[in-house]
Amino acid sequence: MATLETQKVNNADGTVISFAALKKMSWEQIRKLEPTMRGARIEEFYDTAVIEPDATNGILAYGDKHTLFRQGMEQKDNYFGQAAVGTGAYTKVPFLDTNMNKDGEFQNGEAFLLQEIEAKITTTSNVKSGGVAANGTINNPAVTSTGTNFDPAVLMDAVLNQFYLRLKRSTTVQHEGLLREFPTKYGISGAYGASIGGFVQNTSFGGDTNRLAEPEIISGNENFSVELEYLGELFDLSVVNQWLRIQIILRGLFIYEIRS
Repeated sequence: MATLETQKVNNADGTVISFAALKKMSWEQIRKLEPTMRGARIEEFYDTAVIEPDATNGILAYGDKHTLFRQGMEQKDNYFGQAAVGTGAYTKVPFLDTNMNKDGEFQNGEAFLLQEIEAKITTTSNVKSGGVAANGTINNPAVTSTGTNFDPAVLMDAVLNQFYLRLKRSTTVQHEGLLREFPTKYGISGAYGASIGGFVQNTSFGGDTNRLAEPEIISGNENFSVELEYLGELFDLSVVNQWLRIQIILRGLFIYEIRS
């Protein structure tokens, strides 16, 4: 019986290439080879954690966790720090909050060679809860003032250095680190700030992404997840009504026609 690593992908010229051979290639080699493969493409899969700025959901304590890539499009998810779905739950909007299918799994007969992990952080310096939807997305670009002492640079520093990421296969941690160790190529070019003078410049833009030394092969129907944990003593966003969205992006080679 073929194992996942001995399974193959068809090439356009009629030859095949095994998953084991792909794992030994560099990301640059895989990107060059991808146009010649049949049933495979470079793809990004993402899921989003939301912190709601009310008196309960907007205050995080040490050890609060949230699990991503376990609920897919149009499924219920809970806000970061809430123990169970149903306490301030919201429905994931397809392609806005996530592009994962039901239950956050790849389908039978598919596989994903994960090569890069990115953490895209979205926040604003002047949008209150009246200007965003129930999942933290902006629905009114007009701004209202936040707390008089709110500094978005301090918020960004807290998120990058006080949140921890773990990629898990079942319950086994495969890759981990602070969010600052998983920079994204998607971000704000330029600077943004608040009226009191604090600003963030070129946040998460143009830096090197976290490229894995060897791709992780995630198979269809496999239980994998990304866990986010808050490591600070207290994180209070309720005073400034500040929503926070942390989107985790997984980039790699998506194989949708596996050959045994």
